[in-house]
Amino acid sequence: MDAFEELPALAELAGKDMGQRRINFGVFVESMPAAIADPLFGTGDATPDVWLFKGCVYEN
Repeated sequence: MDAFEELPALAELAGKDMGQRRINFGVFVESMPAAIADPLFGTGDATPDVWLFKGCVYEN
């Protein structure tokens, strides 16, 4: 979690207005097994860290 990006959203919980709210979210797999990563990404024996899904919600 990046505290600086989330600060306005967290401050809103305390009733403070600190500007545009933005929340980043996603599904992150740390050290994906080589048996899964290699067919998908051609990584060989490496165990990469992979974002399966990443998004952002913000107010306009």
